[in-house]
Amino acid sequence: KRQIAGCAGWFGLVEYCKPFRARAEAYDLERINDLEVPSLILDRNNKEIGRIFVQNRSVIPFAKIPARLIKALEAGEDSRFRSHDGVDYIGVLRAVKSNLSAGERNQGASTITQQLARNAYPLKEESKQLGESDYKRKIVEAFLALRIEKRYSKDQILEFYLNRIYFGSGFHGIRSA
Repeated sequence: KRQIAGCAGWFGLVEYCKPFRARAEAYDLERINDLEVPSLILDRNNKEIGRIFVQNRSVIPFAKIPARLIKALEAGEDSRFRSHDGVDYIGVLRAVKSNLSAGERNQGASTITQQLARNAYPLKEESKQLGESDYKRKIVEAFLALRIEKRYSKDQILEFYLNRIYFGSGFHGIRSA
């Protein structure tokens, strides 16, 4: 009986997740690194004298990002980044347990890849238009993170992430910050 109930539960979960997986499949992974970069104003000697931008950002290749920064990011944001497939299932279980015992949502479980997905694609806006909860958005985010991890290397994901995220004070991307 337990096996039948387990199988029925699994198939029910798979069916429940189908529309979220389909939405994640609809996003074009080729556009993951579409970033607004500033227009440079140059003098007659080709020296920069100004910038025009909405988001203050300068892109930097992964090879130029200090290893210490990468290690600090992984330690602080996603300690299992190098070992998971885009979703940290241990982190999800920890967050669920913590949130249930606290009676409120106080613990996050988003990986670097999930944060990249959320920042690279309009997941929040889409979810808001559909009147969905954050949990349903996170299901789409998780399926999209799995796709990103299959397509790109860990170093590429870090490069996309560090060149995209907002660091505060009007600075987008690690180089601008």
